[in-house]
Amino acid sequence: MTEWRNAQLGDVLTLQRGFDLPLQNRKIGTVPIVGSTGAVGKHSEYKVKGPGVVIGRSGSIGGGQLISEDFWPLNTTLWVKDFKGNNVQYCYYLIKSIDFSTYNVGSGVPTLNRNHIHPHPVLLAPEHEQKAISSVLGALDNKIENNRKMNETLEEMARAIFKSWFVDFDPVHAKAAGNAPAHMDADTAALFPSSFSDDGLPVGWVNGYLKDFTNIVYGKNLPTKQLAISGYPVFGGNGVIGFHSEFLYEEPQVLVACRGAASGKVIRSLPFSFVTNNSLVIRINSPHLNRFFLELYLKDLTLEGFTTGSAQPQMTIANMDAVKLLNPKKEILSCFKTTVEPLFNKVLANDEETQTLAELRDTILPKLMSGEIRVADAEREVKAAV
Repeated sequence: MTEWRNAQLGDVLTLQRGFDLPLQNRKIGTVPIVGSTGAVGKHSEYKVKGPGVVIGRSGSIGGGQLISEDFWPLNTTLWVKDFKGNNVQYCYYLIKSIDFSTYNVGSGVPTLNRNHIHPHPVLLAPEHEQKAISSVLGALDNKIENNRKMNETLEEMARAIFKSWFVDFDPVHAKAAGNAPAHMDADTAALFPSSFSDDGLPVGWVNGYLKDFTNIVYGKNLPTKQLAISGYPVFGGNGVIGFHSEFLYEEPQVLVACRGAASGKVIRSLPFSFVTNNSLVIRINSPHLNRFFLELYLKDLTLEGFTTGSAQPQMTIANMDAVKLLNPKKEILSCFKTTVEPLFNKVLANDEETQTLAELRDTILPKLMSGEIRVADAEREVKAAV
């Protein structure tokens, strides 16, 4: 610790306000447009060479984003203009370890002033420690990112199977043409009909209504003040919004956001979850329907078209009554569940591992930055986790 020194944030790096880029001026491209909470689109030009570090300046303040490529930081952000010879990734973790909420100068909208936060006291590690700290924390973030990408692939695989079977009807078309369905064993292929009815559906398949196979209920009200930083995950319209001491559902549920801009968005809760009244819970009451088919069907349907309300979009139970639901033969639904359930289970396992890794990262990050624990100790914890 003798080489560590007390400093101010402004001694380590220089923050700069981002740049305006109205929607009408954005052009098709590959450059990420970075807002206060993450990428919000793409553009044809960049303002800052990567790698770079960005924090929220207005609306959502603080946090921290490490951008590996050239990017355009919006004026709702502060970006690091000068790292002053310090390790870029270390600066990212240093910023993430700081609670900027005490520097909020906005009366209505949370706002940061870079001149106010540059004097923030920090403990600056020497160059070799900066690299070592970045390596340890980076190993956790890399594993989290790998899990995210793996889950994208797994969910895309499940969507592709769903689309082939229940949207494009590939097996039925193949059998109607006298061919064996591709990428399918004989027993599975035998479950599909070989012709279509006049309504365009495979013979024996019908359209019903979602209300005939499910019981749709609102989640439970939970005041924000009752949210905690640990416990059972609490789901709002956009996913996990915090944690609570109690749960409502032991099994994952198919949820539909019912208020605000996210109305109609379909998400999946985790096991042992609390669901707020910002979401509708689609509870299955049919012995043949399964949540894997239901989730993928509702996502493919684009439920946003069923919302009402001009000032604030809403998805009500009455709106959902108009949603049609494809009803294939029960044997095919059962086979589909058997086919995709391992993919969903792997996604769940990855999510659980990611949560564990994120909690470990968030625990050791401030301790590494303050010198409370040494890199060797952190490396042992990370090695055991990954």
